[in-house]
Amino acid sequence: MHLPIEAEETCDVLVAGSGSAGLVAALRASSTGFSTIILERSNMVGGTTALSAAGIWVPANHVAAAAGLDG
Repeated sequence: MHLPIEAEETCDVLVAGSGSAGLVAALRASSTGFSTIILERSNMVGGTTALSAAGIWVPANHVAAAAGLDG
């Protein structure tokens, strides 16, 4: 179900989707000083990336750190 939302916000960067590419873009924009808004139509952060290949994508997690991988 899509509900109409009325809001008046301004930002420098508007990111459509909270999948891996969207979150990286938002992080990069935000870390360089741009005000950033992420829009996601799904009811969960991660969009379809969170469910891809029937697994959940969790970057920089404790398992990767224990294996010596930097996030």
